[in-house]
Amino acid sequence: AIGVLESAGNKYELVMGHVSTTGGWVVSKNNAVGSSSFTKLNTSLLQQNNKVAIWSRIGTNGKQTIHQISNYFASTADGIPVVKLNGVSSPTTYSRSTDGGVTWDKQFVTLPGYDSTRIVAGGGDNYAIDVKDSIVAIVIGGTGEDVAIYKSTNSGNSFTRIVAEEFPYSPFTKKFIANADRQKTADGSFDVLIGNDNKVHVFWGKTFVSDEDITDDSYSFYPGTAQLMHWAEGMDTAVVCGVAKDYDADGALTIQQETYSALDANGNLPSGVTSATRYGSTALVSFPTSAQDANGNLYVVYSAPHELAISPFNANYRDLYVSYSKDGGLTWTMGQNITANAYGVLNNTENVFASCAKRADNFLH
Repeated sequence: AIGVLESAGNKYELVMGHVSTTGGWVVSKNNAVGSSSFTKLNTSLLQQNNKVAIWSRIGTNGKQTIHQISNYFASTADGIPVVKLNGVSSPTTYSRSTDGGVTWDKQFVTLPGYDSTRIVAGGGDNYAIDVKDSIVAIVIGGTGEDVAIYKSTNSGNSFTRIVAEEFPYSPFTKKFIANADRQKTADGSFDVLIGNDNKVHVFWGKTFVSDEDITDDSYSFYPGTAQLMHWAEGMDTAVVCGVAKDYDADGALTIQQETYSALDANGNLPSGVTSATRYGSTALVSFPTSAQDANGNLYVVYSAPHELAISPFNANYRDLYVSYSKDGGLTWTMGQNITANAYGVLNNTENVFASCAKRADNFLH
């Protein structure tokens, strides 16, 4: 994770990389934006009692405050126990530093309403954060969970929970949902943006879940879903802001099963496929990253498979696309491919994890 801080009028960069074996972070800073010389910073944000928090996301206010969210990791094989807070296994927590990362006055605290009444377990990377002056916006969710926003207007001293899209079966464990009545949910890939008017915008990949056998802990989900969603404060419902393109114009999205299949619990390929290339439990259209310009135009960059670009493993290659909105996110012009060749020649490379600067000018960065 990376952020820009300022001390005595001098702006500089700070980076945090997690220590996956023990938890905690190596925090480093340079002396000026763009400098390649970094020094390690002694920090009080450490783990205790064999608790392993990793997968950090940070936001900075441009001065000395750092806001961080992270998720606890557990591994029976490595002797790392499950952390449970408010009844949630492997929860996502919030930390804050007001002195550039040296000390942290808030360490691994749960946000309001983040408890077992709505959530069974946390998940790595199922969250995002944005910071603008004294406003902090965090989105947390996942398959079978509410899309929940935590907004602070006082630099993280307190948060208000806002539900962008409710999952009616939360907490989702052994709840009967017929396959024919599958329930929409987020796929766990998120981005959040504080707009020019201080309203919070949230983006996520859409999928569905069902569960016709509630005698075990498993459930069915539908990774072939191909819609990216957007919601902003003041909107009644989320709207589609990104899709996968129908390149052969046959009225259907033709995607190889290898693209959205995963290995089974024993590490074997599903029947009838030659490979399994899905990214975790995400849907076909996923991994959003967003921006806004001074005129209020919104942009979202995301990843989606290309119908006509087939890999040697019989899976569709992914490309990056951009959608934009000129009316605050009510309507979107969707799906310009920004990684395939401009003249229609297939790129035949895999493009997945984009990262877009929150503020756009004449360019998206």
